[in-house]
Amino acid sequence: MFLKLKITILILFVNAGIILSQQIPFSNQYLVNKQFLSPSYTGITGNFEAFISYQKNTLHFPGGPEYKSIYASGPVYGNMSLGVSVSKSSVTIFNAFSSQIYYAYHLKVNDTQFIHFGLSFEYGENYLGTDNQSPPAQNDPYILENGYTINSGFGLTYTYKTFQIGVAIPRMLGSFIRSSDRNNQSLSFSNKYSLDRLLRVHTSCLFEINQLFTLEPSVVIDKSDSDPLWYNISALLRIKEITWLEGHYNQGGIMGFSFGANPSKKLLINYTYEFAYSGLMSNSSGIHEISIGFLLGKISEQKYQKSAFRSLPKQPYYDWIK
Repeated sequence: MFLKLKITILILFVNAGIILSQQIPFSNQYLVNKQFLSPSYTGITGNFEAFISYQKNTLHFPGGPEYKSIYASGPVYGNMSLGVSVSKSSVTIFNAFSSQIYYAYHLKVNDTQFIHFGLSFEYGENYLGTDNQSPPAQNDPYILENGYTINSGFGLTYTYKTFQIGVAIPRMLGSFIRSSDRNNQSLSFSNKYSLDRLLRVHTSCLFEINQLFTLEPSVVIDKSDSDPLWYNISALLRIKEITWLEGHYNQGGIMGFSFGANPSKKLLINYTYEFAYSGLMSNSSGIHEISIGFLLGKISEQKYQKSAFRSLPKQPYYDWIK
């Protein structure tokens, strides 16, 4: 029992280090919301869409890692799209908040080829504490201290029919987190620690097996300045565009599966469970994540990529792209 407690505490501190260095959490919501992968996916379906996601690592100890996010995007004028997101990561008392705005331009090369450009601008905040704690009886210099950062991102994606490949830099600047005392109105900043740049490469291809089934394998690779190469390999089987099953494996021996459905044309739900048989994560009950998507308005016919929301085209996908 004591050994299990020590291992659990070690997991918490490892994840706390990730939060303090503001590593970008990886969310499986990209299965239904690819805007998570790159700014270039903003508004790529031509729809006004919104997604809510919640991820929880169910450790046998209070304060396990959590990730919450809200994404929304849609077309604004011509080939341009805008989007926003708000997210929060927490490990015990360590918290990271992020708010971003996105811009994307979708360039048509010909009827089957497109190039998508994307930019993002982020404001982030790191702080100590819990949402439900009462104010401390005495001023704790660490609890009262929080850090701020401003960053930007870039994404470029090429699509040919149902194949796509792209590169993204969710964090381009590699800037410093600066801190201030919440009770100090002058906000005199001092450098605390830096944020690593992050490079992401992603690719996928949608195969239409028959009128009932489609299969989409995908690969995502991340590399930051200080962390080792990380990858995620997945395959998603969609059935009648109403329900889907997915399996994936990522670096570190972590495996997972997802299943989801479109209860209606304007609503989708996706659930993901991840687990491992070795390493630190084997001492937890796994990672649970749920994502809920909302279609705002009607499904657009001027789409560059197929939406995760239910649609029943009469022809193969690449024939009705416009």
